[in-house]
Amino acid sequence: MTRLQERDALCPVCGHAFDYGVLLSTNAAGGVESDFRARAVGMDPVPFTVLTCPRCSYSADTGTFDQPVKPQAAYHLKGLVDQLFTEKPVKDS
Repeated sequence: MTRLQERDALCPVCGHAFDYGVLLSTNAAGGVESDFRARAVGMDPVPFTVLTCPRCSYSADTGTFDQPVKPQAAYHLKGLVDQLFTEKPVKDS
């Protein structure tokens, strides 16, 4: 059985605080996939190994998400995200 615990995160890029589920434990009782990856019974634990900020979309694995991002990189990432959300969609002719 996959067990999760609710935790808080603070995005190192935009400073947004949000909740996420951290993986506490899982199992391999569901067998093995053709690529030899163990399959858990219940929820698949793989999506819980990456955090994504719901505001700016910065993503990293749960072990390094809270580590500081260099200001220059954070500025560049924030600019890219701002551009994505402010550009008007291109209409097909």
